[in-house]
Amino acid sequence: MSLTTLADLQSNNERLLQVASSCGNSTEFISLVNKATRMLLKRGNFYGTVQPIVCAAYGNTVTWPNYVGSILAMNVCGRHVDLYNHWYKFMPYDEHRHREWAWAYEQAGRVYQHGELRADFNATSPVFNQLDPLYPMPLRIYIDNPTDAGKTITILGKDANGQIINTLRQDGTWQDGLVVTLAYPFTDTPVCFQIVTRVVKPVTNGVVRGFAIDTANSVLRDLAYYRPTDTNPDYVVSHLQGRKHCPSAPYRVEALVKLQFVPVSNPQDLVLIEDADALTDMVSAIKLKEAGEIDEGQKYELSAIRELNYGLRNKYPIEQFNVSFRPFGNARPERQNIGTMI
Repeated sequence: MSLTTLADLQSNNERLLQVASSCGNSTEFISLVNKATRMLLKRGNFYGTVQPIVCAAYGNTVTWPNYVGSILAMNVCGRHVDLYNHWYKFMPYDEHRHREWAWAYEQAGRVYQHGELRADFNATSPVFNQLDPLYPMPLRIYIDNPTDAGKTITILGKDANGQIINTLRQDGTWQDGLVVTLAYPFTDTPVCFQIVTRVVKPVTNGVVRGFAIDTANSVLRDLAYYRPTDTNPDYVVSHLQGRKHCPSAPYRVEALVKLQFVPVSNPQDLVLIEDADALTDMVSAIKLKEAGEIDEGQKYELSAIRELNYGLRNKYPIEQFNVSFRPFGNARPERQNIGTMI
């Protein structure tokens, strides 16, 4: 993904800094960039906001990175996957197959009986590799930055007996989840988890990594990876149904995805709207609307969208024409003992 970073905007866009009327390292500037990006991502599919992605998956569940908002197309081991949830189903165009739709689906009821593969999108997960409820495990939480020691992270879920985990506060009241105080380099949970249903994390200075402690095999199993700004991680999950006909795990998953807003805070963070001109206009729109000049702000908002559409048209031109270049007239080059033009 070749997108603009926050550092690019902080150092290479003087006009954006002037419009924001704040220093590039200030919380005000970062807040304006985040709000402008979040609003523009909801306005359409612009250049850079739809990306191909390749990942490895285990079992029948694929947990997508936090940048992924919607799955537009998907292949598993080179096979097309039908996408659906409770409200929609995307079907690939195939004239012969379309003629058989009604009969096949009415008779079978389930697609996998016909050897098809489909992905169900009806859930999210706070971890990318969910635990197996049959094998409860304690968790180990690592921090990369020692300055995050002493901060707390709350992990909600069920214990080895299937009971919801609670923590007793100092005032004698109870709260949902296990409150874990971070330590460097890691800290272990005193209880085993069957499943993790939610994670509440503060903004940290470094990455937080989670593992399940498989004591039976003396290994750590990957569980979670949280960026500094991930405060309530919630990832899109795809459940695959049908026979994959793949080699042993992990297997290859390819998809075309629409990115979702992820706030930036560190210089290396990606800004998902890479058009600085559009961001500048959108920041102007935000400041005008906050000042009560709604009509003028909407004009700048339309200008931002227009800039993004221009960028999209520039990258993927709709109007194209072919140019025939014949420096030697109508005579073919090989007849002039020149050779073939490439």
